[in-house]
Amino acid sequence: MRSLKLILPVGCLLVVAAVRVTGGLRSYDVQLGMMGYTGELGGGGEDCEARVNKQGYDSLIGTVKGVEPDSKSDEEALYQGVLRRVTKIDYCQTKPKAPGHPDELVWCVARLTGEAQMTVEIRVDGEEGRGAYVNSKPVSGSVKSLKVEGDCAPADMDQIRKDYPGGESGGAPDGQAIPESVPAKFFVAGIARLRVGYYPPEKDHPSWGLRVMRAVP
Repeated sequence: MRSLKLILPVGCLLVVAAVRVTGGLRSYDVQLGMMGYTGELGGGGEDCEARVNKQGYDSLIGTVKGVEPDSKSDEEALYQGVLRRVTKIDYCQTKPKAPGHPDELVWCVARLTGEAQMTVEIRVDGEEGRGAYVNSKPVSGSVKSLKVEGDCAPADMDQIRKDYPGGESGGAPDGQAIPESVPAKFFVAGIARLRVGYYPPEKDHPSWGLRVMRAVP
């Protein structure tokens, strides 16, 4: 995977969530995503780079809602929503060079395209500098426009198709960490919550980023 830039506007359905602190109920339009490719990256190097679409992406777009603290607190802020997932990403994998030679491998590419609805949680940690965490799971029966094409082994491409839109498929949105950023910060004046701004992915390893576009009245 590679770093991300966030685009693609859409709408979503909402689920209301509560946390233990007292405060106001707020909604935010958000975009989460990664840009690049995925798969067996170790050792692929230039062979993968030459084959894949490096502008591929996996994204979650919509509105989340949660109860925010209105005073200093060490509690996390939890937001939930049903977001639209849009995926167009390449897997760089290996396959046998020829039938009957499983130990001789060559690189191949499988191209995943699809859309789905995902139940998403964004948890902003109540401790300064800890950032936020994203959890996601697919809404049953929400997949559409699913397609896997390429020159990888048919069994491997079938597995990619079956895995989508699970949280480990594509860019793997489930369990992603969103770090604190500058100037955008989650934790200000002792209060942890979503704030309008761009929270880019970490530079030293593949990850997702978050753009909080606006607070919804």
